[in-house]
Amino acid sequence: MQILNGREFVPDRRRAFRRSVFCVALAAACTFCRPSLADTASYTLRLGREDRRLLEVEAVVETTESELLMYADNYDASHLPGGWASYVRNLVATDGLGREVPLDLSGLSRWRLPSGVPQPLSLRYEVLIHHDQGNWPVGWDEAAYAKRDCDCVLLTGMAVFIGSATLRDIGVTFELPDSHEDRGAWRSVAPWARLAGELESYRAADFAELSEVAFVIGDMPVEEIRLGQAEIEIAVGRGLPAGPQLFRRAVEDYLRTLQVLLGEPPTGRFVIVANPDVYSGGGAFIRSVSMLFKDPPVWPSRHQWGHVVAHELVHLWNGHVLRYDVTEEWVKEGLTDYLSRLVQFRAGHLTEEQFFAAIVRGYPWYLAKVGEASLREAGPRKQELGVLLYDGGLYASLAIDIEIRRLTEGRVGLADVIGKLYREVPSRGGQVALGDLADTAASLGADDLGQFIRDLAESPRPVALDSLFGELGYELVHDAGEDRWTGRPQAAPSERAETLRRCLLSGC
Repeated sequence: MQILNGREFVPDRRRAFRRSVFCVALAAACTFCRPSLADTASYTLRLGREDRRLLEVEAVVETTESELLMYADNYDASHLPGGWASYVRNLVATDGLGREVPLDLSGLSRWRLPSGVPQPLSLRYEVLIHHDQGNWPVGWDEAAYAKRDCDCVLLTGMAVFIGSATLRDIGVTFELPDSHEDRGAWRSVAPWARLAGELESYRAADFAELSEVAFVIGDMPVEEIRLGQAEIEIAVGRGLPAGPQLFRRAVEDYLRTLQVLLGEPPTGRFVIVANPDVYSGGGAFIRSVSMLFKDPPVWPSRHQWGHVVAHELVHLWNGHVLRYDVTEEWVKEGLTDYLSRLVQFRAGHLTEEQFFAAIVRGYPWYLAKVGEASLREAGPRKQELGVLLYDGGLYASLAIDIEIRRLTEGRVGLADVIGKLYREVPSRGGQVALGDLADTAASLGADDLGQFIRDLAESPRPVALDSLFGELGYELVHDAGEDRWTGRPQAAPSERAETLRRCLLSGC
């Protein structure tokens, strides 16, 4: 939990688990399915003319699966009686011969298909955008919402799309309403690949990418940034006076820093949506971030709200291009969290004191969970043990960075290892194992890291953060009354500690 302008700012810390649990084997093609190794679909979305909280969806779906479903066993919607389908109305399906298909519920947000149904299926249904009108356990920043003050609607793919986990090469088209009060034309801002020459048409690679995103339609100020093959769109509600220019400034700083740290940005689109609300929070999705602010964000507080943005930008390199097995989820999330703090520092958005304060902030939560599982064992239990993956993974990454710096006399760091892995993706593929980290570190001069990394990943013992801070010339201080940990510079740090800290923070 972070404090933003005196208010709690709560970033999501579980999101990436969904892709690892949302994998369904491709079924054998039925008689009426097209002969393809991957099923496909196209969706048309339009808002109700009289009710902006009503979304009308039409879809053409070809699937070899025996059921239709919404996202990932209703992760984040398990508190709703019908899961994600709780807000779905008037679902009608017809088969490839134009006959209505009976859809029987086979579980939360799952509908069984009759055997041998002729393809393709045509779906029509409505989604009530009422997700923000009740309690949303993971935060309203992750719920679909409609706002009058920004004349916009934020949606999440998991709240909208009915399909199957085997879908690939999926089209999405928006039919947008007229502008409101002559402010300007409505438009969509989404992280999928935009079709050339088609402003409101996109293509998602698969059903996970279709579902695990946030996107917005409305009349909002939008800033666009291009760096290499990366495209970033920032949409900010009119109730935030600083507008998208504030976020653009931060994103440009982070991208320039990442370009030096890890290499040229990968190809793809990234979306940031920010709006005013009654509380402050941030939710992270695939290449998209939803942020809400009770108090308008300002540049001096960027060390707080900028972390969510920096974390998701790092994921463009580590998480989307470099991919990990679920048992290495701590590398994907914890290492990304560590690098995001390093990026903020090198971009000038964190002072040294703020960097160490950010590192130690989650220590009480980590200590409350450590011992229940190792980092590798926590991967498949992310919803329950996310703090181990994020904070524990961050502390393990700090330990690895210090060890690499020690072995190379400060010349090489963990970011150099990730950058080399990223540059080698065309020749080796994107899947990364723990051994790859050690081998790549060895190629840069840091030998014999394999057992060191395995011990961090496989032992349920806590990472000795006090020792790590000591190696950097800091001390870890515990306020027992408030159960709060802080880091402060040692009164007389050694020259070696000063050099190691300088190299780790700023490079040597």
